[in-house]
Amino acid sequence: MATTVIAKETNSSTATRTVPMPSNGRPWSPRIEQDATWANGTGAGQVDEVWMGEGTVAAGAFVNLDLKALAQVDDDSVAIRTIDFASIKKITVKNITAGATGYLTIGGGTGAASAADAWAGADTPFLTDATINALQTPNSATNDRAVFKWTSQTGGTVTNTSKDILCLGGVTATQTYQIHITGVSS
Repeated sequence: MATTVIAKETNSSTATRTVPMPSNGRPWSPRIEQDATWANGTGAGQVDEVWMGEGTVAAGAFVNLDLKALAQVDDDSVAIRTIDFASIKKITVKNITAGATGYLTIGGGTGAASAADAWAGADTPFLTDATINALQTPNSATNDRAVFKWTSQTGGTVTNTSKDILCLGGVTATQTYQIHITGVSS
């Protein structure tokens, strides 16, 4: 079953994508989807791409999301296209882990091929020294608002091979997350 994701995140967007529901069938929280307003385009206050995903990361492991090559999948988890972001305007990550063990880290270069590959810098929510700037999100059993949100009207630049990896890590226990990225394509 597919759902329509509206890049403007309100009812009047012209940048629309159809993407599958998360694999567990849980709908996206309205707090995630409807808290920013964007026009369709590539300038300040505008977006033309939305990517949503859900995944699991084991304790002590990392998931590296390549912001220059995010696969959009259909209901059967088959890649239907690749999204190549030039800049990110909004990232929302929700930890949907059941139970009170562990937490999810967001950002940082620990799991990236190198800290130089991490999506970090003055125009992102993570400092330039990406190896130490992971944000901890408690899981939903201890905090039902276990959501990290970052929004920028001008966006954080994504540079292929040097500033393009967003790293998610599982600490102490396996963590399950939903992620929503809004931005401008290359």
